[in-house]
Amino acid sequence: MVGVSFGVTIRQVHCFLNDQAVNADFPVCRQLQTLIGSRLMFRDFSQDQAVSSLLYEPSTKKAYTLIRSEKSLIGTVTFYVSDQPPLFRLQQAEQQWLVSQSGSKQENNDQIVVPLVIDQAPLYDQNPRAHFFLATFLTALGEDQRRITHMTLLSTERFEAEIPGFPTIVMELDQDPQLAATRLSIILRELNPREVDVGIRELDLRFDLPVLRTAVSTDSGQVLIDSQE
Repeated sequence: MVGVSFGVTIRQVHCFLNDQAVNADFPVCRQLQTLIGSRLMFRDFSQDQAVSSLLYEPSTKKAYTLIRSEKSLIGTVTFYVSDQPPLFRLQQAEQQWLVSQSGSKQENNDQIVVPLVIDQAPLYDQNPRAHFFLATFLTALGEDQRRITHMTLLSTERFEAEIPGFPTIVMELDQDPQLAATRLSIILRELNPREVDVGIRELDLRFDLPVLRTAVSTDSGQVLIDSQE
């Protein structure tokens, strides 16, 4: 069996774009069909130059990213690709991924500048709300998302964002992410970092009005001693 597997070639190619199946006539899938007949076994498609060249579609000048691939001994390869740019970088333990709007993960590339999300809980893979909040919140922020250096998922009740010159921004996954983004954009537009008292530790967006705190609160946000509204 081992000797036979060495000679297995690609006989069939299937494609998924942003986790949706596309047929063989779809431009990028049509190009990947040219791999049929080439070697299958002991081949890392994520590092394969032939595959990389096929992920660029010249007629539309569109580049696709290979998210992952699956192969079988009968010669079938399934490519999962994305045409969505990374929205944030997810750090889980010692591993980092680039994550798109749809939730597709791809290998990290340090040359791509996006906000870093540290999944400290860990929470991201267990709670679908985590990706929904992050994707909606960052998209709604628009250009303001570039000001965020990193965010930390601590629990469903506590999610922090760090912006140079500002106190720690506190949110929760169950709140409206678009409303949270709107509130943060207004604060970034109207509040000069130089005007923020150095004693302020938190800017809590979990309430109807932003709360400034000189002490670190609990997950529930109930520590309001020395706080200002």
